[in-house]
Amino acid sequence: DVPKGTNIVRSKGVFTRKYDETGKFRHKFRLVACGYSQVQGLDYFETHAGVISISVVRMILSAIAALDLKACQFDIGTAFLECELDEDIYMRLPDYLGGKIWKLNRAIYGLKQSGHLFVKLLNHFLRELGFKQSQTEPQLFTLITKFDGVDAAVGVKSDVIKCKVEWLGLHVARCLHRRHFVREQFAKPDYLAPM
Repeated sequence: DVPKGTNIVRSKGVFTRKYDETGKFRHKFRLVACGYSQVQGLDYFETHAGVISISVVRMILSAIAALDLKACQFDIGTAFLECELDEDIYMRLPDYLGGKIWKLNRAIYGLKQSGHLFVKLLNHFLRELGFKQSQTEPQLFTLITKFDGVDAAVGVKSDVIKCKVEWLGLHVARCLHRRHFVREQFAKPDYLAPM
């Protein structure tokens, strides 16, 4: 039962074509919340989600090329679904999916706080692995190893790991995979997904 006076967030289905690095596409359906139907102070409090600046991405890609570093890229699939919500949010399904009201336990795409929650979760996880957060670029994390290699996890949507020691970069990627942040195979960054 929905508590009295609770805001019911609307939802809708989004049908898209998703392109991969080879240019092939597949059809995709995603149920998303209509964030505009949320009420600030009731359904959400914080929405800020830092992203890496394009100049830092260029700097890292330049360092990879200049220093002949090993790099791998991965996409964090269903990123927002990893985050538990701090607020009680009830969402009505579209009529063509039954129109029932569900209580959400985890964030979904479209909620105003989803990006904030995911960035907070990913940052916490990277710090657990021993990464240090940059004070000037909050979405840049570095890890100095005894082999003098440097790993940098970059961004939230498209992630690149660079390092001198290939096994270390793969180790970090596998840790992310075990934590269910990364669901797809790791690839060489021949294609940088849109940010």
